[in-house]
Amino acid sequence: MWFRSSLPVIRNQLKPEKAQARLVRNPSSAMAARPLADEDERLCAEMEKSSLSEPQFPPPFLPGRPLSGELHVERAWAHWLRLGAPKFIVAPIVDNSELPFRMLCRNYGAQAAYTPMLHSRIFSENEKYRTMEFTTCKDDQSLFVQFCANDPEVLLEAARFVEPCCDYVDINLGCSQRIARRGNYGAFLMDNLPLIKSLVEKLASNLHVLFPVKYGFFLA
Repeated sequence: MWFRSSLPVIRNQLKPEKAQARLVRNPSSAMAARPLADEDERLCAEMEKSSLSEPQFPPPFLPGRPLSGELHVERAWAHWLRLGAPKFIVAPIVDNSELPFRMLCRNYGAQAAYTPMLHSRIFSENEKYRTMEFTTCKDDQSLFVQFCANDPEVLLEAARFVEPCCDYVDINLGCSQRIARRGNYGAFLMDNLPLIKSLVEKLASNLHVLFPVKYGFFLA
C-alpha cells in the first residue's frame, strides 16, 4: 500500500511569507539554521490552528471570469483548508486506485485519494467506460479525479461529468509509459507547452472545482 503526503501544484504558489520558511541546504552551523526551523514550527502551528477554525474565504469563483494570480492562490488555499488541509494522500496507481482500494486506504488514515488515470476522450464518449471506470460514494472524500488528455474541449467535457462528485480534477502530465507515448498524453505533452497552456486555461475558465497538474522533472 502506497501513500503520498503532498499538496497539489498550487502549494508552490503560496504567499511569500509562507514560502520563506525553508532550511538552507548547508548551514555553516546548527545555530545558523535554528531561526528558520523555529519559523517552520510556527507556520505549521498556524496551519493546524487555521484548519480547525473557520477560514476566511475569498469571493466565490464564477467560470469564465479571469482571476488575478493573487486571487487564484487565495481561492486555491481556501479550498484546501475547506478539505481540512489533508496531509496523507493516496497517489494514483494503475489498476488499483478504484473505489474499494481508496476506501481501504481511508480506513488506514488516508485523508484524500486519486482515482486511476482516466482517458478523457473515451470517458466523454462512452457511457459504459464511465460506469465501469469511475465509481464513488459519499464517504469517498476528498477525491481527486485524474484524466489524461490532449484536447482541451474533450478534457472539459470529461471533467464536467465528474465535477459534481469530486474536489479536484487532475491533469496527468507525468505518465511516461509507452501507451502514453502512443496516445500523445502524459509526460509526452511536456514538449508542447502551448497545448498544456490551452488545457489548463480551458479548465480554469469553465470549472468550479480546482485542478492540480501531475508532472515530472526531466534531465537533458
